[in-house]
Amino acid sequence: MNYKHIANLISNAKRITVITGAGISTVSGIPDFRGKIGIYTTGEYDPYKTFDIDYFKQDPSYFQRFAKGFVEILEKAKPSGMHKFIAMLELEGKLEAVITQNIDGLHKKAGNSKIYTVHGTIEQGHCLECHKAYTFKEMKSIYLNDRSPFCNVCGGGIKPDVVFFGEQVMFIKESINAVRNCDLLLICGTSLQVAPVSNFPYYVKPDVGIIVINMGDVMIDNRNVIRINDELEKAAAILFKEVFNEDISD
Repeated sequence: MNYKHIANLISNAKRITVITGAGISTVSGIPDFRGKIGIYTTGEYDPYKTFDIDYFKQDPSYFQRFAKGFVEILEKAKPSGMHKFIAMLELEGKLEAVITQNIDGLHKKAGNSKIYTVHGTIEQGHCLECHKAYTFKEMKSIYLNDRSPFCNVCGGGIKPDVVFFGEQVMFIKESINAVRNCDLLLICGTSLQVAPVSNFPYYVKPDVGIIVINMGDVMIDNRNVIRINDELEKAAAILFKEVFNEDISD
């Protein structure tokens, strides 16, 4: 792998769209739901009772239990080196948008503002009846103090703005446009196994290059793909130095 070549592509690009998945946040302490210690494999939580919208409306306690543990992890989590690198791309005026499958809010914490949270975010919530918005602080209070998740205005159920099974994913049109408008596509920390995000790379223009940084296989078929099978933190440190001439630890 030639990091200098990749750094040159990034340096010369003006409209970079980034797609991120769970792998970018695992170093921050956020477990990959489909990873070895994720809820889909460990059996600690029933993923369908936890994330099915109809089940949630009947009995939110499964999600409440998951959310309490997740928020406790999130309280300690800090953006990874790759989060910081992507935030720097925006700071330098090189970013078209970030498209993320993650619900953890770490891109925002790192400094990004052009974010399409396709699977939603746990940072806020709303009442399913009157649609009153609830802040992350209010949602944390519900989760961490085992409070009943009912609206203080109408008594309706309060749901986090996470996309549950049975709900439509978010920002599809915006994400596709961001991919179509980019002059370089950077994919980090995802194996591209979950639709619709897995389909997004195929919206790039024919002459646009794609850089994929991920440990393990990635389901993508495109002749313009440059693959880096490497740890994201190692890649972030090298790219920080090569693109911005900065040490990530500074």
